[in-house]
Parts: sequence; structure tokens; C-alpha cells
Amino acid sequence: MVWVNLLPWRQVQLQKRWRVWRLAAGVLVLVLSMLMLEGYWLRSLNHQQSSTQGLWNAALNEVKALIGRTQAAQQQLSTLQRQQDHLARRQQQMAQWRDFARALGPRFPPDTWLNVLHKTRKELVFRGVAASIQELHQLRDRLREITLFKQVNLGAVQRVRTGEMTFDMQALPDFSSGAGE
Repeated sequence: MVWVNLLPWRQVQLQKRWRVWRLAAGVLVLVLSMLMLEGYWLRSLNHQQSSTQGLWNAALNEVKALIGRTQAAQQQLSTLQRQQDHLARRQQQMAQWRDFARALGPRFPPDTWLNVLHKTRKELVFRGVAASIQELHQLRDRLREITLFKQVNLGAVQRVRTGEMTFDMQALPDFSSGAGE
């Protein structure tokens, strides 16, 4: 026997329901798919953001370390420049004293001899023997001509048995020229 639907409106209504259910299921699947894609997209975005944040933090730490190394290098450079300046001044002083030592012999009168030349922080002391007081004054005047000294004083003079005189002479270096340091 063949079944015949005598009420076609039931068939239409059933088909309508099936269409609504299929449409609802499709919309539900579409919404769930969209929510899953959005979750995946948000996780991907959060992962990218955390990776970027990590890179930024690492870069920031590198910049801070670089700033610290730069400051340390600048301090070291400043220290080295001060040392170089000090050494240059010291070298200039030594050159002045070398020039002084080279020029000292011709400044002595013929019968005047130097026994001791002693340098302290404040003065240069000459001790020696001379034949006459005029030669000592002549030596003092010649030493005053040297720009290395701001003052030259004749100290103690003593006559010894042989007729010669021992003398002490103090010369104060001119600290403004940097020679006496």
C-alpha cells in the first residue's frame, strides 16, 4: 500500500520547521565558528603582544646597560684625560728642569763650584764653594735671570781655612709657570 498524505499543509509545515532548524543550526555553527576564530585571533594577538613586550623589555634592558657602559666609559675617559694632562704638565716641568740643568754650568763664575743641588717642594738649595763674595753675588744675579725662579737668596756664607768660602743659596721656583711642582 502506498501512503498518501492527504494533508499537504502538514508536509509544508514540517519542511518549514526543518528549514528553520537547519537555519538555526547553521547560524549556531556560524556563531560558534566565529567565537572560536575570535578566541584564536585574540590568543594569537596576545601572544604577539607578549612577544613584542618581551622584545621591548629586552631592548630597554640593553639600552640601560649601554647607558651604564657609556657612563663608565666617559668616566674612564675623563680619568685618562686628567692623567694625560698631569703627565703633560709633568713632562713640561721635566723639560724646564732639564733645560735649567743644561744651562746651569755656564752660569757659574770660574772659581765657583757646586757641591750639592737639592730640590724640595718649596725651594732649590745650592751648596758649594767660591773664591770670593763677588763671585757669589754674580752667581746669584745670574740665577735671578732664569725665569724658572721668582726669587734667589744668598744664605749662609762661611770662610774656610783655605781662603775659600762655603755658601748656601736658596732659589724659590715660580709655581705660576708650573715648574716647581
